[in-house]
Amino acid sequence: MDSAMLPGGGVEEGETMRSAAIREALEETGLVVELTGYLGDFDDVHSRRRYYVAKRIGGKPAVIDKDGDRPVHVQVVSIERARELVSSEYDRAALEKLGREVVIAR
Repeated sequence: MDSAMLPGGGVEEGETMRSAAIREALEETGLVVELTGYLGDFDDVHSRRRYYVAKRIGGKPAVIDKDGDRPVHVQVVSIERARELVSSEYDRAALEKLGREVVIAR
């Protein structure tokens, strides 16, 4: 089975972390979101991962061809289902703080 991930990515020059999260959500899922909360930061040896809670305000889940690599199928799933599907320990830790539906890509 393919693993799944929460949307995310890097911050571009001149961009805030919040605006990067909104941009990445659109680029990786096809959804327009409004950030409604902050879950926390999770650090590893290479980077810091910041997780926000967002609500969909537009767009539709899409099939995204990420970097011409392979299609990514976006789904809105329950927290319980997301916990079963995500492979990142950081994504799982962030999901432990939630109790709503989330968007994943796989």
